[in-house]
Amino acid sequence: MVKKSLILSLGILGLCVAGINMRNLSKEIKQENIQNATHVINKKEYEFPSQYTEHRDNITFNAEIIVDNKSEKNIFYQGTAIQKQINFEPLRDEIFADSSETVEESTIDSTNYVGEKGKLKIWQTPSEGTLYCSNVNSSYVSPLFYHINQAFTLPENREDESVYSTTDEFTDFSREEAWQQLSVLFEKMGVDLPEEYICYTLPASVMAERESAKDMYGNEDKTAMKNDWTEQDDTYYFVFQSRYCGLPTYHPFAFQQTRDCLENAPIQVAVSRTGLEYLSIERIFEYQQKQDAIQLKSFDEIAEAMEAQFSEILEEKKYTVTRAELKGLEKMTGKSDYTMTPVWIIRVEAEDDSGTYQFQKVFDAETAREILFS
Repeated sequence: MVKKSLILSLGILGLCVAGINMRNLSKEIKQENIQNATHVINKKEYEFPSQYTEHRDNITFNAEIIVDNKSEKNIFYQGTAIQKQINFEPLRDEIFADSSETVEESTIDSTNYVGEKGKLKIWQTPSEGTLYCSNVNSSYVSPLFYHINQAFTLPENREDESVYSTTDEFTDFSREEAWQQLSVLFEKMGVDLPEEYICYTLPASVMAERESAKDMYGNEDKTAMKNDWTEQDDTYYFVFQSRYCGLPTYHPFAFQQTRDCLENAPIQVAVSRTGLEYLSIERIFEYQQKQDAIQLKSFDEIAEAMEAQFSEILEEKKYTVTRAELKGLEKMTGKSDYTMTPVWIIRVEAEDDSGTYQFQKVFDAETAREILFS
């Protein structure tokens, strides 16, 4: 009886030990799975050098690598971009509601650059200027802005120097006050105005000195210049920036002007002490981020793809890559479908017997293939 009890006890003990071992093994397997999963996640985090220097057969890389990521992790997630439908009536009312002149209104049947039929609406008066609105873009130009445009030119990139300050503010008219006015207006239009922007301070006194106008033959035309600049013409010029996964978005203007520069930014607004002077909106998007991350190619792989492409060029030119910036592109995959795509905006300098010039290349950061725009 004691022997049976001992055998039974040993059996139970063996099962307990086996259970403990199984639990330990299960924990080890689970821990290993977690480590593996973490490794996969970390693998999708990107990391790039700040400078890339390499000489290949017919192309030299002496490039500044810019990754302006504002998020906590260097991960680019799959996602989509949905074009916002804008209510332009509040904008029309903002400009023309108090007009003492008759507002001329016209509607034109039009087809936009993606083949969609729609209506182009136009409102205008001699004093308030002209407003154009369609289902994809809108622009407004006041009489004052014609002169502002003859005194101010946007730099190529936000880091480039300008005669006009990006930090100075006017007395009794702050940059924040101007932004708040715009934020209220855009909210009425059904759009959340991005909080990130670069803003140029345009004092009337400086614009009066710098305004320059030419006639159709290239000669100075003083009759087209403003001779009564006042403090009321002090203006802030805003260029707004959207981001996806912490990266700046790249926005080919109307899919035709693809150069990545401030001039082609989708939201630009000028506000003077007296109100709105200029507005340009070209497709505003709302982003929807998914859970799956995208594995980005190394910059070596991007360089190899460029080398293969340039090796097919027969012209005797020297090509140098001087700059590459990682951004998120709202890539059109249908008439109204957009997929968020990581891209490298690459600046190339070409040199031949006739001189030096620059051009831009856009490469998919996931596939290392060039993206071409029609």
